[in-house]
Amino acid sequence: MLSAAVCAVILSFAAVRLTPVFEFINTLCNSCGVNEKYMMILFKTAGICYITQFACDICRDCGESAISTAAEISGRTALLIVSLPLLEDIVSVVQKYTS
Repeated sequence: MLSAAVCAVILSFAAVRLTPVFEFINTLCNSCGVNEKYMMILFKTAGICYITQFACDICRDCGESAISTAAEISGRTALLIVSLPLLEDIVSVVQKYTS
């Protein structure tokens, strides 16, 4: 339990340090005219990846490989759900140019 708590504290410190990076990427995309919706998808997927990896590592450290595998599958499912609007936009662009 102590290991999980220490990891959570370290992860929260790292997340605070990433704020300027996210702000820079957001400013860069705004200056290039990239849709804000795509940036939100990028940030959400990055967050899901980090949290899923964190959870899986904790489960493996506790010797719970089955729970780790279930967490990985749940993370992949969450990524798919978050990226559905992007897939929808890609399909509409393809349909637009193929018709």
